[in-house]
Amino acid sequence: MSSRRTTLPAFVASLVAALALVGSLRFGVLAIVAPLALVAGLALLARPEWALGVAVALPILVEPEPDWGPSTVPSRLYELIPGTKLDPLELLVLLAVAAALLHRRATGTSGGTLGPIGPPLVLLGLALVAGTVTGYDAGAGPTTIVNAGRHAIPLLVLPFVVVQVVGLRVALRTALGALLALAAFKGLAGLGALATGLTAGSVGGQALTYYNAPANALCMFGALFVVAATVRRLPLPLWMYGAGPVMVASLVLSYRRSFWVATALALVLVGLFAIGRQSRRLGLPALAATAVALFLTLGSGVGSGLTPAAGPGATGLGGRLASLDPTAISQSKDDRYRIGERRNVLAGLREAPVSGLGLGVEYRARYPLSIGSIPRDYVHFASLWWWMKTGILGLVGYVWLVLAAMWAAARIVRSHPDPRVRAAGLAAGAGLVGYAVAETTATFTGPDARSGVLLGTVLGLLAVAHREAVEDERAPLPA
Repeated sequence: MSSRRTTLPAFVASLVAALALVGSLRFGVLAIVAPLALVAGLALLARPEWALGVAVALPILVEPEPDWGPSTVPSRLYELIPGTKLDPLELLVLLAVAAALLHRRATGTSGGTLGPIGPPLVLLGLALVAGTVTGYDAGAGPTTIVNAGRHAIPLLVLPFVVVQVVGLRVALRTALGALLALAAFKGLAGLGALATGLTAGSVGGQALTYYNAPANALCMFGALFVVAATVRRLPLPLWMYGAGPVMVASLVLSYRRSFWVATALALVLVGLFAIGRQSRRLGLPALAATAVALFLTLGSGVGSGLTPAAGPGATGLGGRLASLDPTAISQSKDDRYRIGERRNVLAGLREAPVSGLGLGVEYRARYPLSIGSIPRDYVHFASLWWWMKTGILGLVGYVWLVLAAMWAAARIVRSHPDPRVRAAGLAAGAGLVGYAVAETTATFTGPDARSGVLLGTVLGLLAVAHREAVEDERAPLPA
């Protein structure tokens, strides 16, 4: 029996290789890639933990810019597959969903529900349907509507996959360790790319590690976990202690002011609430820190991404720090653009406060904009993006999702039996506050599929940890 089990996979692999080789003589490289991709897809369907790992790791590791890194090949992950309407990232997410459903059907077991995170995700799904109807009624074409809403799908479905896989196939601590390892590698890769000149962005002529949000957000969450565990005096592997400074350095050298403010706020919150019982007395300082961060980002606009540094000729880290001065906003047309953009979006929403403008519909420029070439189907403010695209349902769903995730994190910190998971819950809760603050200057949750993959994974892990915390609370005390 064992020889058959060994021979059959080898025979299938040899047959596929032979067919691919013969086919390549007639159809070229595609004949090699297609059979291998088919075999890989079948393998992922059979192992949901592999499917989830690939669907999460690849979008995190691969940057979308062709000129980031030593090769242009990985960025094709975000190009449409010939003959289909899907890109490889979307296909991987669909494979992860299918693998989770097949495993659930085959075993008759379920990873449980999403807890407090489930209802707002359902509401956001309904909001996308409403936005589709509104956009179609406003004259947007089907392709335009699909392209406007498709990037939100990973955010909605990956939490379900994580809940079904983690706990049934992979232990929660193993999943958390894998995510932290990804964060450490991402930080190290960013510093390496910066040192070798393989980065894709610059600010004021100064090269940076990462411009896109997922890498910076992941490094922020990873660094917060190391800080939370250290403050709580939890023993960690040596590589985790070494990874902390690497992730912080990658964040600093990204020159993304929004993530500087987000990380600084989250670190304050971690420091306040990691103290334990005294944290109840620190609610007011925590609120004050949040208010200051919101003022720096929302009120003054200085949380934006790549903009000229304050003052003529000011570049590098010192120039970016100087640009945090709220008075520097008048010197940056990018920051002024964000303010003008919000005025125009809010003017349009006053005319359609319930339905919003709809997916695939641009806002009308009633007020002048400092930059005229940017498409008007996007707004640098997440809650306004959801409101504009999907109406009041999207606005409520987005705010509810942030609050529900913070509620789940608070219960994990209070009740989970594993101290490392409690530290992870603290890092996730504080990081989500910072992430929400960063999204007052740019929208990642919704229009960016890669950010949806990361946030959907974090939300799924929060749901698993929340369920375990609730089960531990309800467990009977030993006699």
